[in-house]
Amino acid sequence: MTRTLPPGTMPEAATDALIAPVETEVRARLGNAVFAVDDETVESILLDRKRVLPCAVLLQGEFGINDLFVGVPAVLGRGGLERVFEIQLTPDERAAFDRSAGAVRELVEGLARLSS
Repeated sequence: MTRTLPPGTMPEAATDALIAPVETEVRARLGNAVFAVDDETVESILLDRKRVLPCAVLLQGEFGINDLFVGVPAVLGRGGLERVFEIQLTPDERAAFDRSAGAVRELVEGLARLSS
């Protein structure tokens, strides 16, 4: 019999035990990078909750943006990212989103010029 925990009830020690190896691997690959993985994200993936959570996702046409990591609502489940949840934005929200994505793209392009 398979038993799952109710949402939000994963014991903190279990969550810490799952996150620690990931943190060690990220630090080994990126140096002393600052990052955080919250309990909801861990539970959504490990327990296949399929929650909509804010995630930095490589967009490939979603929201009209290509080849850029942008924070958007995404469905996370056992397979990790399952889909980007495209929400309707008001004109003001769309303008702010486009400005934000544009700023990220400028930074990425600037870093690419520095490294070439």
